[in-house]
Amino acid sequence: IWFVTGYGMWASRNARAYDGGEVLHWEFPQAGFEETVPLALLSPPQGAHLVSGLGDVDGFVHDALDVPQQRFSGVRFSNTESLAMAAQAPARMVRTGHFHNRPGDAVRGAWSGDGGRSWTAFSEEPGEGAGAGRIVLSADGERAIWHPRDASRHWRGDGQGRGWKPVAGLPRGAVVEADPLAANAFHAFDPASGRFFVSRDGGASFTASWSLPGAGDVRRAELRPHPRRSGEGWLAAGTRGLWR
Repeated sequence: IWFVTGYGMWASRNARAYDGGEVLHWEFPQAGFEETVPLALLSPPQGAHLVSGLGDVDGFVHDALDVPQQRFSGVRFSNTESLAMAAQAPARMVRTGHFHNRPGDAVRGAWSGDGGRSWTAFSEEPGEGAGAGRIVLSADGERAIWHPRDASRHWRGDGQGRGWKPVAGLPRGAVVEADPLAANAFHAFDPASGRFFVSRDGGASFTASWSLPGAGDVRRAELRPHPRRSGEGWLAAGTRGLWR
């Protein structure tokens, strides 16, 4: 008998013994087997080499890349689906996730002050959405913008998940990133319209700045800020190409 799961394969070679009332013996024949699904990755400029958000097993802080590591402590999700750190204070992090079987009204966001080693649940969630989604953190770690799964808008709160309020002027599908140097600045791109947006008030409101030349929905976009320069970044815009 082979029992196949996402965690590997179990085998029993004495299945007929059960008919006689004996005990089945199971073995795990794989050596060194590991299957994970990375959903979010961070490589901080100080501290651990890597912080990983994974499907089913939550996430890890990797002080070494070639030996097993310990899972996050404190709050644990089934999936960690988004990770963000403060560019000017990289030990400050936030993450959002999903519970396969949500315990009660458990909050699906958490913050860390020690580079992801220990986590504390957010004080509250935004007024809509199903957790997970995508979260970003300002350069100083004082402000977070969270777009939960199934939410109709983005929400802004502090770096410990308190006081969530709707963000003004930002389309539902916009991709948001924090400026790495200016603590009050956030940048965003809306794939549906091809427009860029900027916030200078800590993410409370956004205004349109400019648009990609030409018309058309880029469908999927990835926005990444320059790690050491304010107001500079890259946009991967699908068939529209790569922009700087």
